[in-house]
Amino acid sequence: MQGYVLVFRPSTGNGMIESEHGETFRFTAPIGDTPLHAGDRVSFEAAAHPTGSPRMANAVSMLSAWADRLPPAERTSLAAMCDDLQIQTAG
Repeated sequence: MQGYVLVFRPSTGNGMIESEHGETFRFTAPIGDTPLHAGDRVSFEAAAHPTGSPRMANAVSMLSAWADRLPPAERTSLAAMCDDLQIQTAG
């Protein structure tokens, strides 16, 4: 399955994904793995046996970062804004 990260907390490795079909899934990523951010497109496997709501997602991996989908001009503007705010970005 594929979807988008709704929220991810690097300190705990916990996050939420919304699938392309509008379903919500919880996931836990190993701490120290590539950090995910809200808006990142991911692939994942739905847990075989639903346990609770929302369901669990396994084998979550990033397909593309949210910023990679921005047009080049918007990426440049975003980078400039991050520099102005002194926010460090990956890449």
